[in-house]
Amino acid sequence: WIAFFAWIILATPFSYWRGGSTTLIYDYARVGMPLLFIVGGLAITWKEIRTIFYTIASAGLVNLLTARLFTQDVAGRVSLESTGTIGNSNDLAAHLLLVLPFILFIVMDRKRNALIRYPLVAAIAYGIFVIAGTASRGALIALAVTFLFVLWRASPTQRMVAIMAVVILAVTVPLLMRGSAKDRLSSLFGKEDAEAAESSEARSYLFKTSLRYTMEHPIFGVGPRQFANAEGNESRVEGKHGSWHETHCTWTEVSSECGIPALVFFVLGLGSALGLVNSTWRQARKQG
Repeated sequence: WIAFFAWIILATPFSYWRGGSTTLIYDYARVGMPLLFIVGGLAITWKEIRTIFYTIASAGLVNLLTARLFTQDVAGRVSLESTGTIGNSNDLAAHLLLVLPFILFIVMDRKRNALIRYPLVAAIAYGIFVIAGTASRGALIALAVTFLFVLWRASPTQRMVAIMAVVILAVTVPLLMRGSAKDRLSSLFGKEDAEAAESSEARSYLFKTSLRYTMEHPIFGVGPRQFANAEGNESRVEGKHGSWHETHCTWTEVSSECGIPALVFFVLGLGSALGLVNSTWRQARKQG
């Protein structure tokens, strides 16, 4: 991660707009980078790890309460009334996908009182309902992958419970969803939906453009956080309107904005994090 950050700094002098990239560096150095050390370095005992899990789970409950009180219908999709970092439907779904497993951790914690654990099952079910209501196709795929991961890692009893839960949710959630949200999600399985088709076409264009920028600027990219500006201004020069939007793909956002070396460091950072979590999980199982 240090190498990734260093490459972002190296890419800034070659940026499409150096001022915008410098702002990104300042924000990352002030908040993002220190948190990697703080969160990763503070939890060194099992008790501290559990404390972090419970903290994230508590925050997840606040997220669900916020969704219950402050969501709105935008073109048939659930989104927050705020324009903050999870105000967008897709961002809200992704955020809930991150925090719901920590609530599940409490449900599975036999050391907790049943009066605390069992009501949280309803909270998780509501969270999945909100995720479905966002009509985020990426979130639907992520839910399916999560289910497969559970089947791979869970005990036989846990697998049976997971299968039963999925069957119940598969029957009840579609009945409670709005028709427009169901139509959008069904586009994953071949059904025509005008809004979903338009969204897919726009994202396909952004993805192909980000790949082109990666090939044209393989070392330093077009500049950290500058894909939207580079694409928009290029389109304007060509007499087109332009998308003026991010890549919608994390991998090509890194490669097109900061170069292929940054993508390598990024992938290694994620891979090492997953490896550490996996080894810690194995150690926890051995120690009970």
